[in-house]
Amino acid sequence: MKAAGVKLLEVPYKGSPPAFTDLLAGRIDLFFDSIAAGLPYVQSGQAKGIAVLSSRRTPLAPDVPTTSEAGVPGLDVDSWLGIFAPVKTLPEVIARLRRDIRASLPDLKERFEKSGGEAWDLPDDKLEAFVASEHQSWTKLIQEAGIKLD
Repeated sequence: MKAAGVKLLEVPYKGSPPAFTDLLAGRIDLFFDSIAAGLPYVQSGQAKGIAVLSSRRTPLAPDVPTTSEAGVPGLDVDSWLGIFAPVKTLPEVIARLRRDIRASLPDLKERFEKSGGEAWDLPDDKLEAFVASEHQSWTKLIQEAGIKLD
């Protein structure tokens, strides 16, 4: 809301289907959801994709601009998943996990791409730098928004 200079009322829903029902009925004006959930409504012409909250357009909906392209720069919210293990995990266990995960990357990559994602294979140092950067960005946003953490 701060980045776009707008005030929105959050309406909690128990999942995407009831939220899309209200969106299509005109009871709510907009809805944030994953590309995988929203794409069928956009493709059928029932909903309009306003923007993707990522730094790059998605190949699944190449005509939908990024938030920056839509006039809200700095609202890049690339979601990501990582695979982590406790610090004291034995090196041979880590090596086996890495080998097995890397062997499954072609299949994972295909599955992620079908839902609008992508699979990365980052070396430890790049993953640590990425996590540190994300932590710093989100910490700053939380502080600026005045969000109190319990």
